Amino acid sequence: MLVNVGNDNSVLSKIFTRANGLHEKGFTKIIGLRDVYGDFYKKKNRGVRNINLELIEKFRNSAQKEIDAKNLAQYIKLHFAIMEVEAWFLGFNIFERIDGTLSNDFIKSKLNYDLENDDPEITYYHPARIMGDIYGLIGSKYDKHESDVSSLVSCLEKEDYNNLIESVKCSTFTSFVQELLN
Repeated sequence: MLVNVGNDNSVLSKIFTRANGLHEKGFTKIIGLRDVYGDFYKKKNRGVRNINLELIEKFRNSAQKEIDAKNLAQYIKLHFAIMEVEAWFLGFNIFERIDGTLSNDFIKSKLNYDLENDDPEITYYHPARIMGDIYGLIGSKYDKHESDVSSLVSCLEKEDYNNLIESVKCSTFTSFVQELLN
């Protein structure tokens, strides 16, 4: 079952609200996914526009303490996409399939983003904005809408997932997928 709670800050509270009922219905694992980027992160990072791995680790630890305090660690696994799930999309680097113009060389020459060599999770502070910049090169938009995500994901093949898992990029994607498969 997939549930979109529509707000990263409420992922854990929504999980807690439904955990007992889901467990009673036979669910053995609840996997949560949330972006790190957002107003809460920006406030805690004092408005500095950078990827603060120490702060992200504090978020993870704080969430895990909440899960542990409710004795739900065996059922609830919360994952964080750094900074946004769009970092994973950048890691797939399939933009040329979306439009033949969007080769890595073209993107690099126009925007100075090197999707072949950069790890988007630790390179790009606001990956959704980077996606918007790339789509803008072909006169299109990326706004994080469900239709934007569905269109992009429809271009992915099993090999793309395997390639990203086997790469050194997007470690949170790899851990999330491993959680899904266990």
